[in-house]
Amino acid sequence: QFGYLGYFPEFPGHSSGTVTVDGTGSTWTNSADLSVGRSGTGVLNITNGGVVTNGTGYLGYDFASDGTATVDGMGSTWTSGGFFYVGQNGNGILHITNGGHLNSNGSFTYIGYATASQSNATIDGTNSLWNNFRGLYVGFNGQGTLSITGGGHMTNGTFANVGFSAGANGTLNVAGADSVFSTGGALSIGGNVSGAGGTGLLHIDNGGTVSAASVNVWQPGTLTGTGSITNSTTTTIQGALAPEQTISIAGNVTFGPTASTSITLTPPGGGNISVQGTVALSGQLGVTLSGGPFAPGTQYTLLQSGGGLNGTTFASVNIDYPPDQGFIPQVTYDSSHVYLNLVPNGTPTPTPTSTPCAVLAYISNADSNDVSVIDTATNTVVATVAVGNSPFGVAVSSDGSRAYVANAFSSDVSVIDTSTNTVVATIALENSPYGVAITPDGTRAYVTNPVSNSVSVIDTGTNTVVATVPVGNIPYGVAITPDGTRAYITNDQADSVSVIDTSTNIVVATVAVGTFPYGVAISPDGGRAYVVNEFSGDVSVIDISTNIVVATVPVGDAPYGVAITPDGTRAYVANFFSSDVSVIDTFTNTVVATVPVGDAPYGVAITPDGARAYVSNALSNNVSVIDTSTNTVLATVPVENDPRPLGNFIGALHQCSAPTPTPTATPTSTPTPTPTTTPTVTPTPSPTSTPTATATPTATPTPTATLTPIPSVTPTPRPHPTPRRRPTPPPRPTPPRSAQAGSIVSR
Repeated sequence: QFGYLGYFPEFPGHSSGTVTVDGTGSTWTNSADLSVGRSGTGVLNITNGGVVTNGTGYLGYDFASDGTATVDGMGSTWTSGGFFYVGQNGNGILHITNGGHLNSNGSFTYIGYATASQSNATIDGTNSLWNNFRGLYVGFNGQGTLSITGGGHMTNGTFANVGFSAGANGTLNVAGADSVFSTGGALSIGGNVSGAGGTGLLHIDNGGTVSAASVNVWQPGTLTGTGSITNSTTTTIQGALAPEQTISIAGNVTFGPTASTSITLTPPGGGNISVQGTVALSGQLGVTLSGGPFAPGTQYTLLQSGGGLNGTTFASVNIDYPPDQGFIPQVTYDSSHVYLNLVPNGTPTPTPTSTPCAVLAYISNADSNDVSVIDTATNTVVATVAVGNSPFGVAVSSDGSRAYVANAFSSDVSVIDTSTNTVVATIALENSPYGVAITPDGTRAYVTNPVSNSVSVIDTGTNTVVATVPVGNIPYGVAITPDGTRAYITNDQADSVSVIDTSTNIVVATVAVGTFPYGVAISPDGGRAYVVNEFSGDVSVIDISTNIVVATVPVGDAPYGVAITPDGTRAYVANFFSSDVSVIDTFTNTVVATVPVGDAPYGVAITPDGARAYVSNALSNNVSVIDTSTNTVLATVPVENDPRPLGNFIGALHQCSAPTPTPTATPTSTPTPTPTTTPTVTPTPSPTSTPTATATPTATPTPTATLTPIPSVTPTPRPHPTPRRRPTPPPRPTPPRSAQAGSIVSR
């Protein structure tokens, strides 16, 4: 009835025994207890479909005993019906690997039960599983470690305590995108559900997932790593929280007065916390800026909350940063975020305190060779600026003073002074420039050249090209990290993204993504790059710290443009062929809304306050304005022919030559009483120098007439015939709250 491996109590530590149950149909059944290492050393191997069944199970029963068990391979199963000990008084080692299963169906399970016990359990590999019926202690009185790696899973019925009693030491490691620890009750780190106990560590790494009804991190418990806590309604932090990259937490989070939050930033990213529910802040925040260089003017998101901060702040803040880099770090708050702002020396407050005099959207019209300027306060076109031939990419500088427009067919970039809406410079480039992005400090513009498979780097002070960077085949989209250290380039024909180090202008990484990557946007915290893939109809989510795709999100048909809200919680994707916009929850990387817009949506950008998304519709010659709080279209703005802006085409102006232009300046054709009778007239009056445009009302009888000019643009620099989902080529021209009190330490 009993099973003993390494028994002989007369000679503790000297007896040994090994049993191997190997192969399908091989079984060992004990109606009572099984001790692997009763007083000596015991080894149990269950392999290749072997099956072992017993009552209470012990690995390392007595003092100075050692017990090791391995459950390896598909079909290999160990079922224990009573208590289960990985190290009761002695030391226990458990391996569940390569699809092996352990079922502990009785009462409680312990890893490191007695003070002298030092024990470890590992679940590794796809389909490897430990089902525990009731409560789990990792480090009850002794030292215990549970590691789940390589896609292994553990399901726990009720509570789980890591580092339970005073003097105990427990560690729970969950590493890898498919590795999961799931418990039906509370997960407590450094104690139990009632309060603090021993030392506990929860380390989630490389996208691992922990699922619990609630989470408690007591002092001196620690939660660290990169991954997700799901299904939790409440998480309480009284101990240490130290994200290595992004830790995502479901439900509401409360920081206690003893909580210590430590975040290290290393360009281009660093640690941050994303909470789905509300957050109540307290305790101490410590921020360390490591490495560099750091760009003055950069803003890092340290914490974001889907439910808001409810007016709370950290009780104290300490910042450790390198000196002589031209900035002073300041922690600031808004209703749902905690930021670190690198305020340039001599700047008394972060720039967001300045109220813009206007927020304008610059819409490039590829077939009319101009840019429509929309005042987002009134949703009217207030200017039309003639630029080069077939303009596509648009980027507005961070200070709003300049708009850069890439003209594909004239192979140049037009620089618009946004205070006067006039072109102040034209920069000649290589063949067919397409996408454009500006560094946060405004000193460089990165422009993609699809024909020459390169990126031109423009010095915006001199408006000259200072570097040319070879990239992948047919580069289109470009986005720059918030700290300005990296540029992400989509290579349409290479199905990849090139990552450029902006300090050296050298490609430092190439990331494989979906088919025909097109637009790209980077989250405000610098943690993720969102790449829309035109042909595969999805979005690749890249972890910027590792340059690894961590998620793929299916969206609509032929997605082209993408933009992320300033709080980082939503990504808006324009789907060209399905004529709608997919709204992605960036916490879960799932589509939470689909918004019908105009015909062939192409580019999308978000206003600085995050309240509106502007979507250009290439074939209906207008712009849809989406209310991001309701995800409904609240306005449609007529523009010129074939609007296709790619990039961040909305800017907040802080210097205006006059009060914000009003619609009264635009409608020069006074005979038409109101725009309600003929809404299509509003785009045509803008070119006042050519009154003959009013005599060509061909756009009003049949909207399809807007398609006819497109096939005439045959010298397309883009070497492939655009989206390959349909045999008919698309009608686009297809070239290739204030600073928190605390201490600041400068080292």
